Amino acid sequence: MSADAQAEQLGSGATGPNIMGVMIESNLNEGKQSVPPEGPSGLKYGVSVTDGCISLEQTLPLLDNLRQGVQKRREAVKAKRLAGQKVASDV
Repeated sequence: MSADAQAEQLGSGATGPNIMGVMIESNLNEGKQSVPPEGPSGLKYGVSVTDGCISLEQTLPLLDNLRQGVQKRREAVKAKRLAGQKVASDV
């Protein structure tokens, strides 16, 4: 699922309360690499050797987008509580 879709779901009343977190594979540089025949000295700095990652430049706007989704969810929860309605976290 894309971060845009997760941010949208965070802000929605139906699915937002069900999202507890996200996992982002991020490193300084995008991609994944294997250890080359010459060993660790041949590795590229800031590129993962375990899982494919997004770069720092991709991570920052993604986190901002998710933050906006969280803010929408908080606003929706606050509005429901002020209206005297129970929210999923109250149950």
